[in-house]
Amino acid sequence: MVNKGLKNIQTAAMEFAAQSVQEIFAESLGATPIEVYFFTALKAHVRLGVSEYTNLVEVRTSQEELAEFGNQKNIDEPTLIIRPQAQLDGWRVDFLIHAYDFARKGGPRGWRKLIIECDGHDFHERTKQQAAKDRARDRTVQLNDYSVLRFTGSELYANAWDCAEQVTYWAVKGFP
Repeated sequence: MVNKGLKNIQTAAMEFAAQSVQEIFAESLGATPIEVYFFTALKAHVRLGVSEYTNLVEVRTSQEELAEFGNQKNIDEPTLIIRPQAQLDGWRVDFLIHAYDFARKGGPRGWRKLIIECDGHDFHERTKQQAAKDRARDRTVQLNDYSVLRFTGSELYANAWDCAEQVTYWAVKGFP
């Protein structure tokens, strides 16, 4: 009798897990394959409970983003707000992510900002000029309180899961 009961629980859990995984892959954001890999891995991290952040809010515009900042649920529940193809100071970034900082380090509470760049070889660091442009841009946004994480196409093809894990680590720990 116990074995049948455990088997029923196992079957129900597997069906629930399969449904959760299907939902993760149902819609993926991104303009390129490597962006889709990154987003899907991040979505899986959050939805499967791999990180302390348990809510992922997908927005498409800065207006939607602003509305989510004021949503109390996003402050009460560890939330990442993600906007693909965000425009910042005339530049397009692959993903803009906000994580609410619960003042774990004694600093002020509030939303922290992270830019994710998924760098395919064709558009980044192929030439010294491209590399210099990317670095100058990184410095500019960092001076405006954005953190920046860049992942190469090779990293994302090989292990997007680890890249997503670095983002959730940033959300929990932040940068010094």
